[in-house]
Amino acid sequence: MIFTFHNTTKWWRYVASRLQFATETVVVSDLPDADVDINPAFHRHMRVAGIERDGLDALGQDTCEDVIARCRLLRVLERDVAMRMIGAMWRTIQEVLDRERPDLFLSFVVDRYILDLFERALARRGVRYVGVAIGVLPETCMFMARGEYLPVREPLETEVDDAVAALAQPQFVPTYAAGRRFGLARFLSLYARFTVRWLLFEVMAFVRRLPYDYRYLTARSPASGFRVRLRDWSVMRFFRRDWKDALDATPVGLRVFAALSVNPEAAIEYWLRNPAMVDYQAVLERATNALGAAGFRVFVKDHPNQFGFRQVELFSELARNPAVTFVPYDVPGQWLIDQCHATFTWTGTVGLQAAMAGRCAVVDASAYYFVDGLFVGVEDPRDLDELPTKLRNCKSAMPLAEARQAIARHFLRSSVPGDYTSWKGFETKDAERVRKTEALVNSLNVYLPGIARDDAA
Repeated sequence: MIFTFHNTTKWWRYVASRLQFATETVVVSDLPDADVDINPAFHRHMRVAGIERDGLDALGQDTCEDVIARCRLLRVLERDVAMRMIGAMWRTIQEVLDRERPDLFLSFVVDRYILDLFERALARRGVRYVGVAIGVLPETCMFMARGEYLPVREPLETEVDDAVAALAQPQFVPTYAAGRRFGLARFLSLYARFTVRWLLFEVMAFVRRLPYDYRYLTARSPASGFRVRLRDWSVMRFFRRDWKDALDATPVGLRVFAALSVNPEAAIEYWLRNPAMVDYQAVLERATNALGAAGFRVFVKDHPNQFGFRQVELFSELARNPAVTFVPYDVPGQWLIDQCHATFTWTGTVGLQAAMAGRCAVVDASAYYFVDGLFVGVEDPRDLDELPTKLRNCKSAMPLAEARQAIARHFLRSSVPGDYTSWKGFETKDAERVRKTEALVNSLNVYLPGIARDDAA
């Protein structure tokens, strides 16, 4: 069973046609171009009185609350609506799984309540959810459902050496980090594009009679990550021209680079084991307050892909702390890593880059690249109160050269050839996209049968 997203169905069908281990495939989605469109059944179930009991009876109150807290859409809706959607989707999923009886589920990583519920339902049936996630290095990917570390191979020593060399480059930038302009013209362009998208989806929801469609509803709420508000241009006022003076005036040992992530984002919402760490603003405020009170200065830099979408309220709250200095979007993250004693992030690549540069890297211990003794791991908001002590005592468990090899070998065990972004504009006549897709298909054919067998065992 393959779950497809918008604009990826043609690509997934091509992938499905090339899977050597699959005797039969079915494409499922909440889109009309799938073999099974779950939207009609879901909306039919939404009209059933007491449908929320399906979710509560099957999952329990605590699990339903977790599903809501992690989903960018459900947590901004009225609670009774969110509970009804969970119940209706749970019933829909059970019907689909009863009918199709899949042996393996293939999609992208869990990033919304629909896939969250699919993964939970599949797990109860002993069926593996395999999500494809982008890798750190170009044209690589990983297999995971919720950000879990899933080693599938043992890398060659030459691969480890090449990975270390690539990550050690001063100009290294992850393949998914956009290097774009950050001016008013681009901001207004984003505003126009996503406002038109929202208005169009409102019309489509009405015409198609799909008021609870996931894409349509997320386009409506700025908190869901797909709207740009004009007032959020004011985040630019927090980037003072003298920010570098503050850097130069701070001893290196007291400099901390807090790398903001795209948010909402699956790498935080679904990759973190502890749901308390998902509260993005609360975690940031607690970390910066603890560091500032201990004499550290925190240099906050936003993710480049977040330009236009970052809500000004987050910056306003962080700015209350006099120990916080905001760094402009166009400053390279790797440069800031080199200037600071430590970095703080959740599961972002900055943590990996910092450790490879010999810096003290504070990350959530659930990060796929986490190696005990080579990172400062946090797993609970209470751990943030101990950051000043941990940073002062930070020392790697091994020399830098050995640490780099150990970290690279660790994440390469879960990395395989294949560029899943080849779905963008995929056409069979596009030789380059087909080449990249075939590399991914080969990895799926090599590793997925083993993953399914391991899970069954």
